[in-house]
Amino acid sequence: MRSNRRSTDFEWLETNGLGGYASSTPSFVNKRKYHGLLVCPLDPPVNRNVIVSNMDERINGKKLDFHGYDFNLFHEFSFYSDGIYVKKRLFMPYNKNATVIDYRLESFSERNFRFELIPMFVFRHMYSVSDRNGEISMELCGKDTGLCVSRDGDKAFITSSVPFLFDEDRKTVKAYYPLDDERKEDCYEDLFSPGSIFIDMKSPSTLSIALSMNEPYVNFSIEEEKKRREALKDEFYRLHPYKESDVINALILSADRFVVNREGGKSVMAGYHWFADWGRDALISLPGLLLVTRRFQDAKEVLQLFLSHVRDGVIPNGFTEEGGIMYNSVDASLWFIDRVYRYFLYTNDTDFLRSIWDKLDSIIYSYMNGTSGIKMDKDSLISHGDQLTWMDAIVEDKPCSPRGPKAVEVQALWYNALKVMERMAGYLEYDAEFYRKICYGIEASFERKFFNGNYFADRIGEDFVDNSLRPNQIIALSLEYTPVHRENAMRALETVRNSLLTPFGLRTLSRDDPRYTGRYRGSIVERDRAYHNGTVWPWLMGPFITTYLKLSNYTKEAREFSYENLLMPLMLEALPSGNIEEVCSGDEPFERGGCISQAWSVAEVLRCLCEDIMLEKPAYASQFLD
Repeated sequence: MRSNRRSTDFEWLETNGLGGYASSTPSFVNKRKYHGLLVCPLDPPVNRNVIVSNMDERINGKKLDFHGYDFNLFHEFSFYSDGIYVKKRLFMPYNKNATVIDYRLESFSERNFRFELIPMFVFRHMYSVSDRNGEISMELCGKDTGLCVSRDGDKAFITSSVPFLFDEDRKTVKAYYPLDDERKEDCYEDLFSPGSIFIDMKSPSTLSIALSMNEPYVNFSIEEEKKRREALKDEFYRLHPYKESDVINALILSADRFVVNREGGKSVMAGYHWFADWGRDALISLPGLLLVTRRFQDAKEVLQLFLSHVRDGVIPNGFTEEGGIMYNSVDASLWFIDRVYRYFLYTNDTDFLRSIWDKLDSIIYSYMNGTSGIKMDKDSLISHGDQLTWMDAIVEDKPCSPRGPKAVEVQALWYNALKVMERMAGYLEYDAEFYRKICYGIEASFERKFFNGNYFADRIGEDFVDNSLRPNQIIALSLEYTPVHRENAMRALETVRNSLLTPFGLRTLSRDDPRYTGRYRGSIVERDRAYHNGTVWPWLMGPFITTYLKLSNYTKEAREFSYENLLMPLMLEALPSGNIEEVCSGDEPFERGGCISQAWSVAEVLRCLCEDIMLEKPAYASQFLD
């Protein structure tokens, strides 16, 4: 297996299906305020609080030295101290606000030693740092195998599989987070340590420690969670004739981390650590996370969740960490219609399609007649606000990359949604002519207004054409139905390839543009300005590969080339722990940035691998299209 760009600077991530997680660096040195051994959602899957920040471990009073990391279903770490080798395995049981850490301690010969654990608590929202407000109290529970620490009514438990001695020594531990410092965010805080847990042991020995919220967690067995993860992996290989590999295994398990429970159904977290479940991100990610992996019931529940919150034809852009709902998106509803279509091609779930048809139809009518700053114009194209597309960063109340009033991918998504509705209406024996007539208008307007001879303008207005060279035209070209002639699509693809393609995704702006920002770093304001003005987004490699292969007629040679040169560098990004980052800098060496693991980054790699490279099309595609 070829190596990737990562060394020991990566961050591992473990999740529990509720929105909670554990995450740090391989050496367990927390570098962000988002890091922690137990981060729990108080209103699942959001309002996540860091409960247990870290745990210092010592043998005979000496700290452990980090030796290595491996990922094989679970995160496994190697340490050494005072002649003792420590193997450490960490996991979160599914649907439990708990983290279990298994230890195996060995030496060259049998010997006695004292193992010391110093837990550090913080009890605060993951966006903030500790302000030391609120009384932290501590009590022993469960005799000599449990410790309980509480703050403002929230309780955290440490439970041991073997008896321990507790030495109460309350103190404040200073913490510094250099990655937050780089972002010009609050980066210092005080952690609370109640004292030390001592366990007298003889090598070789094993023990387990469980960290949990609100109630003790005493089931230390890994077997149930092991079976669940093995089932995810085994089902994928049963459905796909691939040779098992470390990188595919990592991607399968990574995809599972984004799928969370909400309101009795399923949702998709956009990215860890700080994003909640966003509509646009969930819908773009849905084929890669849930359709190619054949998790059809989960996919259906995601669709039902977002449709249940539709307002005036607008699918939520997402849910906030504070529990609010955002409707600031022009494209989420259009992605939604396409994803219902994709789900239908995979499942032939006609009953579901009929049951939601009126709501799908209402989206089209709402966009035609006007809703939330969105309206179809006389040219059949959609007019919308500056900040309603995926390029939505704002600084000082001004969009960093204005996209209104007519963005290129929005018009293509509108056309695709209408064509999809036409096809599904015909299949259900409903009237399809209404959708077909609007498509005629788009076909008469789109290329005439957007194509400049070499590529497609990024947006147009009443009296201007914005010819910024951006990747949004590739999104437009990658859709199932697009109002673009083949020769124009090929010119645009070549232009994008020459100016925007990197080994890790597409730049969001050409380097020739004076607004181009090649480094994604600095304060949040500086990063927001760079976010869509040159920064590379790995997820965009998916639409690029799809477009390239469509225009190459999916030849064997083109698919092999795409796999080796376009997809493989991103697949290797998933090693060693399954994470593919949100963004990276536009200039070499393409420094990683943003969230450590982004749903659509992982999803588009899996989708491309299955649908585009291996040509595993939806089961009912041929039947439906015929």
